[in-house]
Amino acid sequence: MTALFSLTDLFFLGAIFCSFIATYLLWKNASNTYLIANRTLASFFFITGYCILGYIIISTKIIAHLPFLYKTAAPLNYLYFPFGFLYLRIVLNNENRFTLKDLIHFLPFVISVIDLLPFYFMPIDQKAELVHLMLNDNRLIYMHKDGIFPIGIHYFIRLFQGLIYLSLMWRQIHIHNKNDEGFYKSYYLKQFVEVKKWLLHLTSMMSLLYIGSVLLVLYVAINKTIIVNDITILLSSILMSASMLILAVKLLINPLILYGIPYLSTKPIQKNEVQIQKNSAALKEALLQDLPDWTILHQQIINNKIYLQTDLNIESLAHQLKLSSRVLSFIINYNTSSNFKNYINKLRVTYVIEQLHTNIVKNKTIESIGLDAGFGSRSSFFLAFKFHIGCTPTEYIQSIHESKL
Repeated sequence: MTALFSLTDLFFLGAIFCSFIATYLLWKNASNTYLIANRTLASFFFITGYCILGYIIISTKIIAHLPFLYKTAAPLNYLYFPFGFLYLRIVLNNENRFTLKDLIHFLPFVISVIDLLPFYFMPIDQKAELVHLMLNDNRLIYMHKDGIFPIGIHYFIRLFQGLIYLSLMWRQIHIHNKNDEGFYKSYYLKQFVEVKKWLLHLTSMMSLLYIGSVLLVLYVAINKTIIVNDITILLSSILMSASMLILAVKLLINPLILYGIPYLSTKPIQKNEVQIQKNSAALKEALLQDLPDWTILHQQIINNKIYLQTDLNIESLAHQLKLSSRVLSFIINYNTSSNFKNYINKLRVTYVIEQLHTNIVKNKTIESIGLDAGFGSRSSFFLAFKFHIGCTPTEYIQSIHESKL
């Protein structure tokens, strides 16, 4: 094994780790950002991470100890490009749900699963024997017929599929760039630019991965082996592993992109206006709607003391402000450079400090003041107080007493 291949192994492992971390964070936090978009992106990262994992456990022969995992990643390869395309389309068009027509994107995956059902139901001892034979002669990966169709057909179908989806993705980006974007940028310039750069980066990295896949398939088709002894497969491995690693790392260090492009909401378009949609100025007027004024929203939260509600979450606050949770979460993040939880906790801590400077501390415990401020427990109160002020409530009271001496 050459040093260069060792480096690609590290790239692959890094891509797997970062992809799974990105999957977890995207899925966990999707409800506070752009639900459908970020769960689609989470699925994209999980699928790619698992497919890379499938490649690694075969190339390192770990599959010999895990024969039940053999070919489990094969059908998932049909979902990589569809999920990437759907994510980009959802963000660019501000969509909030899939349609029945989108089911066609998953048809190749379903066919692939059906094709491999006989293999999946094969007894584990037979799978272990097949894996053993494959490791001794890995040409069996491409020559052994595990389903209805020869395995080589799947490789070339996926290349054709990738070319179609990448063409659609670049077309979507091109069409969107032709629109008048000035009225978006005038509101949330940083957010808009970051998301557009991310989508361009995503499509570029997927294109590099596609090139790596083409090189790999051509190499396999010619040599019927995955043993690394040629610069072609080395280059392919670098392109495939590095592109996914870069994507995952860029996402993890740029959380602002999770909120999507801020179209926010649109005015309903009447039937008699459909004919003028091709006119960019008319389309701009149809889509443009005044965004909520953060100063007014912030003052409303303070004046009505909404932040004192113990069970307050992003959904209930959005309901009280007559906004969607996605819009509110984005506005808070953009205007405060913080998330919903930290923003509310800061208001509560400010309220507690005001109380500590009054005579109320003579009649109430520190814990009860924290509970009155909306904190659900003593521990969450003390942690939030120290996070925002730098000391505990007890230490803060002590400093007040010392300053009066």
